[in-house]
Amino acid sequence: MLKLYHLTVEYLQKCTLAPVKNTRFGWKLLSSDKNVFQKSFSLTVFANEKQIFSSGEIQSDKSFNVTFNDLLLPFDCDCLFTVTVTDNYGNIATESLQFTTAPDNVFEGAKWISPAKYIDGASPYIRGKFIAKKVKRATLYASGLGYAY
Repeated sequence: MLKLYHLTVEYLQKCTLAPVKNTRFGWKLLSSDKNVFQKSFSLTVFANEKQIFSSGEIQSDKSFNVTFNDLLLPFDCDCLFTVTVTDNYGNIATESLQFTTAPDNVFEGAKWISPAKYIDGASPYIRGKFIAKKVKRATLYASGLGYAY
């Protein structure tokens, strides 16, 4: 039995800021058989439930840091990638993972929250108030040391 697990986008299992180009996909194989390796794979990407990319079958054992030069994802979009793998015994496994692409100019016009006064060596509790009406979707972006989550 062949099974795929630990699917990733940008090395994350829950990616919410995937880049729209040079997106990196990954997965791991699990098998009850011995001496199993990936012989080929195909990867399909859906954006807003519409197929936007299909790699076709690729003869390769690569399952980490998989990129496609001709894949351009839409900004700020809910996506799904599905990978199908065939092993050296002819067993086939398919698995999918949801992810979201980053908005265009994600921090443009952002209102940053910061402490009123710098406190050396402390981690201040920072908060702000806002009013939201008829929210369809909300996303909080937090950044530290240059890495956005």
